Amino acid sequence: MYINPFDNFSDIVGGTGEFLGFALASILLFLAILGLIILIIVILTVIINWKLLTKMGNEGWKALIPVYNTWSLCEGVGIFPHWSWIIVVASSAFAGAPGLGAIIASVVAVYFGVIYNIALARSFGKEDSYAILLFFFFPIVGFFLLKNDYLGAKGCHDIVMDDWFKFHKNDSNEAKVVSENKTEDKTKKDSKFCSSCGHELKEDDKFCSSCGKEL
Repeated sequence: MYINPFDNFSDIVGGTGEFLGFALASILLFLAILGLIILIIVILTVIINWKLLTKMGNEGWKALIPVYNTWSLCEGVGIFPHWSWIIVVASSAFAGAPGLGAIIASVVAVYFGVIYNIALARSFGKEDSYAILLFFFFPIVGFFLLKNDYLGAKGCHDIVMDDWFKFHKNDSNEAKVVSENKTEDKTKKDSKFCSSCGHELKEDDKFCSSCGKEL
């Protein structure tokens, strides 16, 4: 009796093909569900940010523009707005690098997320602990936050940026005071005063309007 040695091989190949087809279908289904979940999260986040910006007195459409939306929200809650592009630069520069680069990008993103959500919670009258819920469940918890009134930009201490920004802010204020003092001194030098009573005179005065002395 002749036995075809390829019979068992055909059965094995056929079974393997069915398994691979099932595995591929499962992977595609998983990716489709994952993509749908991500899409829902993005849509919910945009809606919440739109309403947050509106409550802050800003234009809601800014929530649709990447980077600019983060900049506007940072201004609304009172933290350094340049974090909006720093996050993008850090992600682009380090995320693709193995090891240390990916760690740096993750640390920067987490740090920003912490200070932003604390400032956001404070700006809407919530405790700092509420930031934990915002950090992990923003697309859900954010809707509850919208029930609160906006109290203004409350900020959060930023150990990376605050000291540097405050230093330059003080320098700016000091320069402004010096400039105002110089202007005031110049005005005083240009003014005329009566030698008798000290009354300030106009440029074309021939008599003091206070004591009547001839000039």
